[in-house]
Amino acid sequence: MTVSDLAKKTVQPIGWRDDNTVIPEEDINDIVQCATNMPAALLTLPTKKPFKIWIPHREGELSNALSCASVWAMDQCQDQTFNNASTVLVYMMNEPDHLQDKTSSVRLNKIPKMQSNIPEDHIMDEIIQQDWNSTKKIIDDQKQLEKDKKENFNYDTPPMLLNPFADWGSEHLSGLNLSIGMAMGAVSLRCRELGYYCQFYTAYRQTVDWHNQYGNKFQKDGKWFPYMLQIIGTKPEAGKMSSRMNLKQINDETHTVDPNTKADTDPLNQVDQGIEIFKPKIYRKFVKEAPRTIPNSTIEFFMEHYGKYARDPKDLFHQAFGRRVKHWAKLFDQHIKK
Repeated sequence: MTVSDLAKKTVQPIGWRDDNTVIPEEDINDIVQCATNMPAALLTLPTKKPFKIWIPHREGELSNALSCASVWAMDQCQDQTFNNASTVLVYMMNEPDHLQDKTSSVRLNKIPKMQSNIPEDHIMDEIIQQDWNSTKKIIDDQKQLEKDKKENFNYDTPPMLLNPFADWGSEHLSGLNLSIGMAMGAVSLRCRELGYYCQFYTAYRQTVDWHNQYGNKFQKDGKWFPYMLQIIGTKPEAGKMSSRMNLKQINDETHTVDPNTKADTDPLNQVDQGIEIFKPKIYRKFVKEAPRTIPNSTIEFFMEHYGKYARDPKDLFHQAFGRRVKHWAKLFDQHIKK
């Protein structure tokens, strides 16, 4: 497979067909190994990578994990109710174990924000520790608000779309994003080499939902949050991509590469039928013609964790799914009748 062919076919599905199938476990092992073999950026940690990769279906937790990500997802062109999804990798950020017994010895507020912390590993450790303490407080505060709403049976508004990175050190955050990006890129390319497709979902905004479901599962003090999901499958419903199929070819005279430079001719007319559904913008037709639904497991999850605490469960259901699913009211009524 050439680099050009790999790039053209490495596209993001917007959803999955009914005949989407599970990925063989040996291929999952291969794909995850690609992620773990990638290097980590220097400023995440001197000795450890800043994430774990969770494979929820191996613990019988796939539907719960997808429900955590789905119930309060934002409206997007992708199917964020994850119909027919079968194989998912969850990138969990967590405070590294070796920091848990450290005590601060550096006055971090005296270090200029523009100063790089590369020469002092112990300073970077303390910055990371301070960042995670800040995130834990944000999570704990929101969990308490959620608890109060449920105890008073007035769960009438969605949980906060959380930003767990608030006030993090810029170099720590930069290193984290670089490390995750390299791992996820390796997964995406390996999936395509094996003939699979890979959908991406940003999961950290639903951090509180995940914590209410999984407690301290991924770090003993609750210093963790889901960062990204990669949903891997065989039969995408449709796909979206930038106009990579229309990029200008790089030659020996190209000294500065602009990935936005387009070719003089339109190569889309020469696209083989195997990737017809991935022409730029054509995915919008599929969104219009294939209205979304909601998996039964997700509706049950909603009712168990939110609906039964609301004064008006149907209105809360509307807030959760009304912008993403056209026939949300019918789905809700059918579930109640059951």
